[in-house]
Amino acid sequence: MTDHHIVCHNGASIRSINESYGMINLGSSAQITPCDTNIVAAEQKADIYFDESIGAGNFRIAAKVTRAETGRLSAEAASSATLCRDDTQEGLGFRSSLNADFGVGGGVVDADAHANLYAVNITHKASVVDSRLEVGKAYASAGVGGGPGGVKLAAFAGVDFINTTAHFDKGRSLTACIGFNVDSGVDIGWEGVGAKFMGFGLAAGRTSGLHTPFWGISFTAW
Repeated sequence: MTDHHIVCHNGASIRSINESYGMINLGSSAQITPCDTNIVAAEQKADIYFDESIGAGNFRIAAKVTRAETGRLSAEAASSATLCRDDTQEGLGFRSSLNADFGVGGGVVDADAHANLYAVNITHKASVVDSRLEVGKAYASAGVGGGPGGVKLAAFAGVDFINTTAHFDKGRSLTACIGFNVDSGVDIGWEGVGAKFMGFGLAAGRTSGLHTPFWGISFTAW
């Protein structure tokens, strides 16, 4: 569910600080799957996951809530539906997500929804590059957050005629898109800064890029 547009969609600096204080092995969880009816009570973490194939399509729902002993509280929910899907391709797909993270770095809340006419995932076995190409992608998202880790206020909306991302090792990625957008917002934190207004924008830091209302390119360094 990651959005690769210029302003970091996930409030990266705030989340990173919260995670760095929350890396404790809590060792307890509860998970619900279509085949699991024995639910174990868990104080620190709870997960729900449902995956159902319907003909050539697929429907998924996932949710997770985590409370760390350091005081960090995070919640994630996501859903996806695809009319036609195989191991590498999908047609008429829809995805949405809602994420919240609160801790010593501050609090941030994000919501995202996008749909595409066609998408293909390409694995390059001879290299460390995996890529994804989306055609006819419409998206809308919003986020707000603040605290010692930074400040974020953003709202995105647009249509990408073509959107492609190449994923490298160590979390690096390169994204380019052609379309039309009115993305606006600001994201400031120790991992970098980014700002956009009506599609025009710049970002520097962990994710660096240049965008206009009609095209954009960005690179994530880690």
